[in-house]
Amino acid sequence: MTRLASIWEHAASARGSALVAVILTLLVVAAITGGLITQTRTDLILSRTLELGIENELLAEGGIAFAILNLSDPDNNAPFIPDGRTFSVTVDGKGLSLQVQSEAGKINLNQSPNPLLNRLLRACGGEGQAELLGKAIEAHVAAKDGPAKTFLTVDELKRLPGASAELIAAIEPYVSVYNFRAEPDFGLAPEGLKALITEGQSRTPSDTLAPPAGANSNRSGIFTIMASALDSGGGASIRTIIYLTGDKREPYYVFDWRRVTSHERVACGEAQAQ
Repeated sequence: MTRLASIWEHAASARGSALVAVILTLLVVAAITGGLITQTRTDLILSRTLELGIENELLAEGGIAFAILNLSDPDNNAPFIPDGRTFSVTVDGKGLSLQVQSEAGKINLNQSPNPLLNRLLRACGGEGQAELLGKAIEAHVAAKDGPAKTFLTVDELKRLPGASAELIAAIEPYVSVYNFRAEPDFGLAPEGLKALITEGQSRTPSDTLAPPAGANSNRSGIFTIMASALDSGGGASIRTIIYLTGDKREPYYVFDWRRVTSHERVACGEAQAQ
């Protein structure tokens, strides 16, 4: 009996150990399965986010093409007015905002002296920073110690004393290296810049230069176009600078094309005007 009891106890112990091993194995399998499920869900979310981002970027690119066609089509009787205002359009059932700005309505960055640029710098940055950057720009373009240097891109401002990423992003919508006028075209200037133009003047400049709907003045020139997909889950914005030639054989050239993040879209001019 003693031997039988010993055998029985040994068998019971072995069964208990096997049961514990099975339970531990099930726990490990459950943990691995749970991890795989979580990873799969994460991958699906990331894939959907990436897919949505690509869709919205393509939508923004389509908006750029739509704006170019709107501006350059000679049969279009209602072209966009390129003064920086926002136009809402729908493409394939999705919302899209378009901003079209003629470079002729911006401040000539290579003009010297440039009091309007100095007012813009003061409106968008601190007095000390604005004065430092203004003097650096003046020294760059003035022909005092040799031939004048020309800014070829607005990004070149980032290398000057007094420049900060925030200040350059704030003034970028209002300055241009493609406008060769001494003063911006008031009719094509964005609202924030119009307020600076009229600052200190006894009368408001005539806005008769603003192109009426159907005007042919949009058929050629240099324009900045911003297209933004309105999907909050994966919105995308593309900004491009294009030259409309007015020639059907080569209707436009692209000078710049970039994706824009939300923190780059600063509009200090509008804030100051309000």
